[in-house]
Amino acid sequence: MKMDYPNRIRLKAIEHDSSVDYITNPSIQHKQDQITRLHSQHSQAMADYRQQLNQYKDLKHRMEQATDHIRKELLMIEYSRAKAPILPKSIDDKVRQFQSDIEQLKQADGNQYREQLKAAEHGPLLLSGHYVELVIEGVVK
Repeated sequence: MKMDYPNRIRLKAIEHDSSVDYITNPSIQHKQDQITRLHSQHSQAMADYRQQLNQYKDLKHRMEQATDHIRKELLMIEYSRAKAPILPKSIDDKVRQFQSDIEQLKQADGNQYREQLKAAEHGPLLLSGHYVELVIEGVVK
């Protein structure tokens, strides 16, 4: 029995679309929104504090400036019942925590993107997978 053997076999692989999309983690925007909201709430709390402090100082000033003894006694009673406003708590620790979380999420996104790019690189053509054409040339008889 006589067989024919090819001189050369050429394989052409299917071209893969290797584009990789970079999508940021939606948690990053959520944390940035939380930071903005914290700053807004803190600004409002500080404005309220300043207003209450001014009222408290005004009451003290009126008490000290009163010349009428009855009026002064009434202002002293009112001043003793009034409480000094409390300074709002600092938000610096919360903001730093959110910023740290954002940096970690950005780092994780970058790592994931680099992994996707590496996975999308064209590797060597292996004799497994899908092929578009198989060309056998130069059959020797």
